[in-house]
Parts: sequence; structure tokens; C-alpha cells
Amino acid sequence: MGYAYSTSKLVDAGLWILNTMKKCTSIEQMTMIDNQNIEECFLYKLSQQKGLEWFKKITFLASHQDLYVPFYSARIQKSKEIQTDFKKGFTRGVHYCKMIDNILNRINGKLIRLDINFCIQ
Repeated sequence: MGYAYSTSKLVDAGLWILNTMKKCTSIEQMTMIDNQNIEECFLYKLSQQKGLEWFKKITFLASHQDLYVPFYSARIQKSKEIQTDFKKGFTRGVHYCKMIDNILNRINGKLIRLDINFCIQ
């Protein structure tokens, strides 16, 4: 789901520095700043594409320990912040919810969400 709602100020700063020093298309796409109109952003358009309905089973893996990919993003779920923005009618929240719905509504098979925790001993 990208990195539109960040969870780490450190990662935010790193992405900003990387994108400022050298324009990076993938970072712009991941943070949904590749177009001023959110509906024209790569990730939004990707959420509308066919493909997921062809699978019988889909598994999303996520970890709270992952410092780069937000937990809700890996699970393709609406976080509290996204839901709050949606209820307030904020553009980003409304479009992000549409993206999630676009993806989840295309899944005809079984959806499994796994939470992964790493334990190093």
C-alpha cells in the first residue's frame, strides 16, 4: 500500500534525503507524490488493475518489527489514522481507503494475513 502514512520519522527523513539528492521514481511512487492528483499516482492506478482475482489463495505478511514497511500497509488494512482521515473527509484518507477497497474487492479466493515476529536467540 506504499508509505503514504508513515510510522517512522527516521525513515521519513531518509526517504526525503534520498529523493532530494537524487530524484527516485520508486520513492515518489511509494510515498504517493509522483502526481499531485492522487488518482493519477502509480499506486492508486495499480490498485485498480486486474490480477488478484486470478488467485485462489492470497497471503499478506507483516511484522510490527519491520521499521521500513508500515504494518497496516503490508496487511493492506485501514489504520486508525487512515480511518480518521476518511471520516474527516481528508483527500488522502478517502483515496487511501478507495485503494484498499479496490484491492480487497478484487480478491475472490481465501485471504490470509500473517503477523510475523522475529526472535533471535
